[in-house]
Amino acid sequence: MLRMFFEYITFPLIGFFKLSFFLSLLFLFTILFLKSEHFHYKESLASLNVLYSPLSSLKQHMLFHSGVQEAGADIEGLREEIEIFRCILRFSDDLSPSDAARLAKLIKEESENYGLNPFLILAVIKVESEFSPRAVSPKGARGLMQIMPQTAEFIAGDLGVSIDGIKPLHNPLLNVRLGIHYLSMLIDRFKSVERALWAYNAGPGFLSTISPESRFPTYVRKVLRFKGKLESQRIVGAESL
Repeated sequence: MLRMFFEYITFPLIGFFKLSFFLSLLFLFTILFLKSEHFHYKESLASLNVLYSPLSSLKQHMLFHSGVQEAGADIEGLREEIEIFRCILRFSDDLSPSDAARLAKLIKEESENYGLNPFLILAVIKVESEFSPRAVSPKGARGLMQIMPQTAEFIAGDLGVSIDGIKPLHNPLLNVRLGIHYLSMLIDRFKSVERALWAYNAGPGFLSTISPESRFPTYVRKVLRFKGKLESQRIVGAESL
């Protein structure tokens, strides 16, 4: 009789504990699942903020270029220098990437020094020499911007730079530096980019005999047309970023 009573009490208790244990596990798994979903949701929001927040994107961009900023360069200036570098590589078969990078830096800095558009300089180089530092014209003009040796000596003296013979004119950095300085001098003299380009090509003495109302020659139109092409390609490239 006692044994039957014990079994009668024990079996329900065991069942109760089993049910309680099962419910506890179910409750625990439910809590863990909900916490996991909440964490995943917060992670998703954070990811969306990183992807779509302009401030976050700007911070990442600034962090990437922190070395450049510490050196005092600005992002827009870096972008312009990269565009100049890309143009040089695109049109030159003779310049190595390292030489193209140095030339791009020089064009950007010298253009800023003289208040010139760097894409104007690139256009002059394209029309004058097709970006070949070894180019020599039938009249003896040399290098990327096709500087005549006599003109080079005059410009070098004005800059306080010493050149010996014609060989230095095939140095891309020196040649373009002389060319930018010369073009700037012509712009100051003739008060017009178009007339300065004309003088750069035909000589300032010749241009002094031409009426200001005269139609610009093909050379001037080619340079300005190519400059516009480079600038439009730059705008399209920037919009696609």
